[in-house]
Amino acid sequence: MSLSPRVRSPASTTCTVAGVVLILVGGLLGYGTRAAFDSTAFADRAAQSLADPRVASFVAQRVTDAVIEQGRDLIPFRPIILATTQSIVSSAPFRAVVRRSVRESHELVLTQGGQDILLTLSDVGAILRSALAPRPDIAERLPPEVLAVIGSLEEAPFAEPLAELLRFGQRASSQALLVLVLGVLFLGLGVVLAPGRRAAVLRTGLALTGAAALILLVVQLGGPVLKALAADAATGAALAGLWDSFTAGLWSSALGLGVFGLALAAASTAFVQELQLHAVTHTVRLALWSPQAGPWAKLARALALILAGTLAVTRPLAAVKLGLFIAGSALLFVGLTDLFRVLLPLEAAAPADAAPSVRVASGRRRTLRVALVSILAVALPIAAAVMLTRGGPPIVVPFQASACNGQRTLCDRPLDEVVFPATHNSMSAADHATWMFANHEAGIMAQLEDGVRGLLIDVYPGIRVGNAVKTDIEEGELVQEKYEAMLGPSGFDAAIRIRNRMIGGTEGTPALYLCHGLCELGANPLVPLLRSIREFLILHPGEVLIIIIEDAVAPAEIEAAFQSSGLVDFVYRGDPAPPWPTLREMIATDQRVLVLAEKDSQGVPWYHQAFEVLQETPYSFHDESEFSCEPHRGGTAGSLLLMNHWISTPPSSVPSDAKIANAYEVLLARARACRAERGLLPNLIAVDFYRTGDLFNVVWTLNGAPTRTASPTD
Repeated sequence: MSLSPRVRSPASTTCTVAGVVLILVGGLLGYGTRAAFDSTAFADRAAQSLADPRVASFVAQRVTDAVIEQGRDLIPFRPIILATTQSIVSSAPFRAVVRRSVRESHELVLTQGGQDILLTLSDVGAILRSALAPRPDIAERLPPEVLAVIGSLEEAPFAEPLAELLRFGQRASSQALLVLVLGVLFLGLGVVLAPGRRAAVLRTGLALTGAAALILLVVQLGGPVLKALAADAATGAALAGLWDSFTAGLWSSALGLGVFGLALAAASTAFVQELQLHAVTHTVRLALWSPQAGPWAKLARALALILAGTLAVTRPLAAVKLGLFIAGSALLFVGLTDLFRVLLPLEAAAPADAAPSVRVASGRRRTLRVALVSILAVALPIAAAVMLTRGGPPIVVPFQASACNGQRTLCDRPLDEVVFPATHNSMSAADHATWMFANHEAGIMAQLEDGVRGLLIDVYPGIRVGNAVKTDIEEGELVQEKYEAMLGPSGFDAAIRIRNRMIGGTEGTPALYLCHGLCELGANPLVPLLRSIREFLILHPGEVLIIIIEDAVAPAEIEAAFQSSGLVDFVYRGDPAPPWPTLREMIATDQRVLVLAEKDSQGVPWYHQAFEVLQETPYSFHDESEFSCEPHRGGTAGSLLLMNHWISTPPSSVPSDAKIANAYEVLLARARACRAERGLLPNLIAVDFYRTGDLFNVVWTLNGAPTRTASPTD
């Protein structure tokens, strides 16, 4: 039984309204996932907002106030600290710090209902100390650790509804596609039920255009409204800046939605009588100024005029934009209507007594026009929803546009397709006065600044005795054969003489040290070194490291050291196997340090067994003729390859051997030979005396780049 026009008309209108609302909601859910509901996306937008002077000024003020509050003696230097903070607040390291803090706070809001967005200024302190290096009198007084709230959801207007909106959006974002599909179905149903289908298509197109205009209005008015409702001017300006950052893509998305709506309306209008622009203008004029309008129409008109006037006074630029949008929409509508009429001209229906061929041709043209309108009725709302969901410029996190490990081309390569310059016995360096039998010209922090990205370190328990460190093991466990094999007879004898001189000295608290077998021959405390590595990562947000630990301590002790230093915030927590993430993905999630244990990693999820993750070559060669690519520890199961490349002359390697081993032709030839023989790129090329020879140029060649002319951290 067919429905009467009296029933079909309101049913069609209801379906059309429901369809437009669903498309709007579904599109906004999709856009919200890209901008606000997902913690990473939200943090990306927040970091990007620091490019807005209003947000940058607010954050700089908060940072400076927090630093002064924790270090009262810095009050006389406040102008210098503020100026320095303002100069670095938009830098890549600072944005990375903000991004990390905001992401964690956003997750807290979603999971635990927290409302504070906290920024830990121990990270910002590292950036400030670096920026204030020319003023050591100020840099040395900066507090080592400060916790400051640079923003709180409670400071924003409608704090609790905003938090609830975030939580609802996060839960509902997975249903965005379903909502969009339902919206399209309702629009189609509205056309099918309408007594006049051309009129229904026209109404649908105009409704989509109206929804686009509403989005544009909200985008333009949201910032001023938040600014007006904020507790103070600085907070209001920052909120307006954040609003602009988070809604930046909505403007172009809404424009796309409006254009598609106009195309749909124009397609339906093109197949009816000639459009009379003067009649349309007359209708609009009556709607705006007619004294015969009803009370509700007058109220709506008054509110619209007040809103338009307020917008023109408070945001003249926005008013001009909206005015141009309305004028442009009218021109697009007329132009598209004429275009459709040119492509499919109107013609009178064939008379009943016309020839059969004429009636068939006329019917085909009518069918073609109906098919076109039907396709537009379905395809354009879908396209509009896609534009609303995906539209707008991509959000570029500052460090994503820079180099990864010194090269732009490495950013989109997975970890197992990247070569890392590495150092063997990284901690053993000649610039540490107490180290005997050094393996390198400079220590770990200098190595990182020079471009080393793989560290092979040894961690042992030690006890400080005066200015030296004693290995924390029982005398009976110092098996002479073991350490003579490692250090040679002269090295072992030197260690025993040093150890004997420590007997009777005042002993400190046991701790973890970087030692090569015996801490008596040289030792550096582990936790301060890890803390320095953390600061390096803060200052260089585009760098990824691999650390291999020869462990003589329990995994729980290594975990405690990483926790204490804060470096645990940067460890890689994914599956240490193919498919590996790209360097860009590791950087984006701040999982930039892959940590491997040579012996025991049990119980620490981010601490992995080295020789399950990687393969290696032998490491004991007496001259360059012995270099081999044969499998060693770990066999051939791992997905990464460690190429050990140094000449062993106990008790230590010497620079003259490194000059031979690290020569460009020698090092590159062996790396290529190992790649051919083992079927893996040498992901870690570990050498002694890394400044001698051409380690970095070889690595850059293997990574497919010209030879390096400057440090990757320059």
